[in-house]
Parts: sequence; C-alpha cells; structure tokens
Amino acid sequence: MAFSVVMIVVAVLFLAGCAAYPYINALYLKARMQRRLVMAVSQEGYRYRRSFRSIFLTRNLSRKYDMIIYSEKKLYAIKLWSSYFSYNDLVLTRGGRVREERRTRGVFNMGGRNTVYIKGFEHRVPRIKLNRKYTTGREVERVLLVYPSYENIRAHTGVGYVSLKTGDELFDKILYSPSAFVKRLKSESQSKAAPQ
Repeated sequence: MAFSVVMIVVAVLFLAGCAAYPYINALYLKARMQRRLVMAVSQEGYRYRRSFRSIFLTRNLSRKYDMIIYSEKKLYAIKLWSSYFSYNDLVLTRGGRVREERRTRGVFNMGGRNTVYIKGFEHRVPRIKLNRKYTTGREVERVLLVYPSYENIRAHTGVGYVSLKTGDELFDKILYSPSAFVKRLKSESQSKAAPQ
C-alpha cells in the first residue's frame, strides 16, 4: 500500500515537472539574459531601473515597462516578451490582437499531415504608460525585447502575413533581440565618443 502511494506521488511530481519545465527553463534564460544586459548597459555608460524586483517573472501582457535604460539625453523603455515553448510563433491578427501558434507533430497522421499548428487564444495588447519623471529632456525609444525568441513573428497585412524582424515596429515599439539591442547601444556609445 505504501509503495503504491509513493509511486503515485512520484508519477504526479514527474508529470508536474514535465508540464512546468518550459516555463522554468524560460525563466532561467530570461534571468541570465537580464544579468548580461545589465552588465553590457553599465559598460556603455547607461543607467537602468527595473519596474519589478524580479523582472524575469513579468508577464508578456503586463501594463508596465519592465526596465528603463537611460543616459542624460536618451531613454530606452523596455518591455520584455518571451516565448515559453519551442517551435512557437507570435501572430499579430487582423484585429490588432495577438496569439501564439505552436507547431507540433500530429499524434495520428490524418490526411498525410505530419505537422499540426495549435492556435492559442487571442489577447488584446495593453497600452503601456511611461513615468514622466524619466522622460523629461530625453529622447525616448520604446523597445520590445524578445527573449527567449519565437521561431517566427508575423503580422496580418490584409492580404496575407509578413514576417517581422529586428528593427521592425510591433505594438508601438521597436523589435529587438538582446544581442541586437546591445549592439545598438554600443554603436550609439561609439558615435557619441567619436570626435565631431
């Protein structure tokens, strides 16, 4: 009897661990990325502030910017956005809402299709306000920092879908990966340091 109870508890814990793994892995990757980003920002002479104590725990659809990076003249308002699964796409629908689509293999091969897309629910993306005390006298750039990244980010154009990449605009923000954003900060620091 005791052995059966132990086996059931082990099985339940194993299944819970399997279900939670994508989220735990994404949180770990976000925390590591945040540490690297803060180090890179400090090296380039920028300061930063977090909106939350543990910004790697923030939700994609939260109503605050997760971090601001600023100097005397420039401010980057950063919203973190993360994919929690592999083979996941972010889709901006015709109505301006957003949903995730995950590519997976079909359990039964019906109609000769090996790949199946699981469509998530559509969500409205909230407008995010920025605290005025940091914006005064600074040029503001709103950034959507995506990590862990999606396999594809695409927007409905009316005729079809177009893939978005670094530098494109999404939700009134400029889309960046962490490496592309750090590269942008470095190039901006070098251009400021270069003799006029």
